[in-house]
Amino acid sequence: KKKKIGTLFSSNKEGMHGFGLHRAEAIIEQHGGWCKYNSEDGAFSSEFLVPVME
Repeated sequence: KKKKIGTLFSSNKEGMHGFGLHRAEAIIEQHGGWCKYNSEDGAFSSEFLVPVME
């Protein structure tokens, strides 16, 4: 069973891991970056832009 968490879904059982992408997305967006996700035919991909801090 999938559970929606923000813009992501988790199929992990209670007490299991599965929030890493949600946390990473929040941190990256706080610093002006972005995250894109795609899921097709059982395959998942992610793309991240992390700005360089000077």
